[in-house]
Amino acid sequence: MRRFVAWLLTLVALPFVVVAQSVEAPRANVAAYDDDAAVERLAYRDSPYYMELTGSWKQRRTDSSLIYTRQLDAERVWKDYLVFLNVRCGRACRVYINSKEVGYADDSRHWNEFLLNKHLKYGKPNTLAIEALKRPQGALLEDSAIAVGLNGEPYILFKTDPGLSDIVVFTDYDAFTTTGTLSIDASIFNSHRRGRYYVEVEVWTPQGRQLDRMGRWVVFDKNSEEHADISRSWNGVEPWSAESPSLYSVVVRLRNENMEEEETIGARVGFRRVEIKEGQLLVNGKAITVKGVDYGIEHTEGYASREQMRQDVMAMKRANINAVRTARFSPMDPYFYELCDSYGLYVVADANLMPASSQRHAVATDKDFVPLFERRVENLYGKYKNHTSIIAWCLGSTRDNGVCMAAAYRRLKALDKQRPVVFPGADFSDVTDIVAPAMPSALAMRQTLAKNSERPFLLLPSADAASFADLGDLWNLVASNLQLQGGFFSAWPLTGVMLSELKSLYSPFEITLSKVTQDEGEFIVRNCNDFTSFGTLLLEYTIYTNLRPNIVAGDLPVAVGGGESDKVRMRIPDLDLQAGEELFVRFDVSRRGGSRQPWIGNSKADHAVGSAVFKLPARSAGRQMLDTVGAVLDSAVLADTSLLAPTLSFDGHADWQARTLAVARRQPDIRTLCVDAMLQYCTPTGVPMCDVRLSYTLYGTGDLVADYSLAPTDRVRGELMPVLTVETGRGGADTLRWFGDESQTFMRRVGTIVGLFEKPAAAVSGTRSHVRWCAVGNDSGLFCQLVDTLCTFSFVGTTLRLSPLAPTRHLRLRLSSFGADRQPSDCHAVSCPHVASGILEPPTITASVARFSQPLTVTITSPDVQPATPAAKPKAARRAKAMEPVQATIRYTLDGTEPTEASTVYTSPFTLATTAVVKARTFKPGTPPSFTATRRFNYDYIVRTSFSRKASTPTT
Repeated sequence: MRRFVAWLLTLVALPFVVVAQSVEAPRANVAAYDDDAAVERLAYRDSPYYMELTGSWKQRRTDSSLIYTRQLDAERVWKDYLVFLNVRCGRACRVYINSKEVGYADDSRHWNEFLLNKHLKYGKPNTLAIEALKRPQGALLEDSAIAVGLNGEPYILFKTDPGLSDIVVFTDYDAFTTTGTLSIDASIFNSHRRGRYYVEVEVWTPQGRQLDRMGRWVVFDKNSEEHADISRSWNGVEPWSAESPSLYSVVVRLRNENMEEEETIGARVGFRRVEIKEGQLLVNGKAITVKGVDYGIEHTEGYASREQMRQDVMAMKRANINAVRTARFSPMDPYFYELCDSYGLYVVADANLMPASSQRHAVATDKDFVPLFERRVENLYGKYKNHTSIIAWCLGSTRDNGVCMAAAYRRLKALDKQRPVVFPGADFSDVTDIVAPAMPSALAMRQTLAKNSERPFLLLPSADAASFADLGDLWNLVASNLQLQGGFFSAWPLTGVMLSELKSLYSPFEITLSKVTQDEGEFIVRNCNDFTSFGTLLLEYTIYTNLRPNIVAGDLPVAVGGGESDKVRMRIPDLDLQAGEELFVRFDVSRRGGSRQPWIGNSKADHAVGSAVFKLPARSAGRQMLDTVGAVLDSAVLADTSLLAPTLSFDGHADWQARTLAVARRQPDIRTLCVDAMLQYCTPTGVPMCDVRLSYTLYGTGDLVADYSLAPTDRVRGELMPVLTVETGRGGADTLRWFGDESQTFMRRVGTIVGLFEKPAAAVSGTRSHVRWCAVGNDSGLFCQLVDTLCTFSFVGTTLRLSPLAPTRHLRLRLSSFGADRQPSDCHAVSCPHVASGILEPPTITASVARFSQPLTVTITSPDVQPATPAAKPKAARRAKAMEPVQATIRYTLDGTEPTEASTVYTSPFTLATTAVVKARTFKPGTPPSFTATRRFNYDYIVRTSFSRKASTPTT
């Protein structure tokens, strides 16, 4: 690497002469088709006129290059065609046929075309050699990480003579009149230079219906190339956008004077207009919000495979990403741009410009390099001009601005009159249409926005990974400033927490709590899409608590246009909550799916868009007392570890030691025991650092509440970060349940939504953040809650550690057993005894509906329970009862708890007037009970919904 850099610095100091490029002019992909239907599928790679040179290549290394060789059998029929070899190479390459040079190209990573005809021996084997150069002149425009060698398999393109050498497809869309305009400039090549030919164009709608057919005659006299310009407009066309990527098929045929078909080519394009107006980037007349990532994946064996690119694009769509910038290793394979056209991604296409610079010299400021810069942007435009998804061109990520960058900008603007050009290194100069700073801090971006500019702003990823932590504040600026229209906030691929954070940030909806009372909540639902209505999304709600995962659920009929808002009013259920239980409403938005969204898979996660959670007010009720608490109260709390008394430590001060100064025990009543203590934490040398006053209160409900008041001495700077450690006791835990973040996260204020989760203890590693409570053990295990304090928790073996998320001087921890029939000392030692076979059949719970708004009758039946018989005479009844075997009974609960032999006996159908989880089991003396039957019946608490629109919203 050092030798290469030294070579670069030496080269830029020498007089520079541009080496002539012996390659064909850049063209769009115009492989001929045999089947017209293949145009709609863009199956040009299946065409007989397209031949990929797969198979093994022999490689040989030299000091200055990599040489690839293989045999090429040129059949005699090849004489009837123009034979083009397409090669894509890192750095530069030379092509040889039978040891004779065909041409040279140094447009790195671009598909360069070489005409082979005059070098081939037809009907005989030929030796094809491609020399990939390590240090060409074009390396001065390269990223040093670009690999030397072939990028992808070379291929051969056969063209007829006369034939269509290129097409330029221009589309426009007028959102006010819904008029779409299609203009085609077809280039026809004819080496015979005489003749008359007809260029025919067919346009097919996304639904496969022929929209129009048009054509024009072209006469060859002296020139070997002519152009046919064809244009037509239609009303009511479907516009293309990232939200609704409607593509039309354009079939272009060349016919001779007898109307016989010579060649057929095609393209897939969408009707859209890109413009900058009043300081904003508009697509189809609307200012868009760019929710993008950088994409530039390079593998050791070349670029990402086509299947990998397809999977990446689908994953981006599922993550609510609507834009991609082909950075660093651009240009990408044409297949990637085809995917963006079809699936719907706005593309900012980077040119392959990363000019070298040093303290002595910057290539971008050297006018001798202007031809190289111009040629690269010409090739970029020439190859990818017909891709609808490309809404802007980019001149790379260099910060060097000079005469070469200005020339490249002017050349692109001359070639493309519609698309804007972005150059991040231009700042506010006139070498860019969009100001694109590398992701600054929120404060710096506010200062940048304060500068007077008539151009839009887009943010680009920063090399500093720490800038991702400022993402939430930057996105708030996007929402509040019309000219800051989003950006490309990270580099793909994203996984885990970062992907979850960005998906939440890019959510196509926004729900805010407008106002809430004890009885009703009002929410504002905003559609963050630019074009599509909320009809493509499903809005569902779930009302739940941190102890009960589902009280009532349903979906809301919200119809909101792009960028508009509606109000939703929801009645809050009248519930009695247990101590420490909190009420929430969660809104989940998912895609409805369909043929227009092929990136959506079958899993629920593929359909999920995002969620929003709000806490609701509710009444609290007391908990049931333990019957056997009296025996527990006789033990000493501080001495008995079975009571799970938590210990206190401090992060960063593991060597502090606690001294007990005083202990007092009191018992306010028969069901309550209190222990107060004064502790002092000292250094190993005995220097006092923190005084702690703690109070343990053991209630008859099985709750143990620990209050800690911290008083740091003057020797301790700032606030302390206390850590509470709880030993779960014998047996450890087999499961963990918690209410908080599902996975480890570092940016909670932007991303993941809290929820109720349960996993095997062995499968949980690391720290979970923003936890309200956690439970260890099995279903009757230990329950822990830092009251009024968000915390993190981690669990290893039998030790549970809880830490507040912010420094505090007061902590209140609540521990309890889940079972009211169990002592606190038993809450970590629950076991399920093994039972023999012969379990009774579970009962059947039936009702007319599962969701109701009027009283609902519920019936429970079991094959092991005989229906009631008519009453007999008392004496006969006593005699029959004494002779018959003991009958089975059905017992049930309505609060979701497991039925026991003490639960209510089912005798006849009963009525429900509120949401309930009905659980029933069959019991019979001397026989193991049945498994539990469960059914949920949801009472619809939604009493009404109303919608309000902005005054400017059209009514039709």
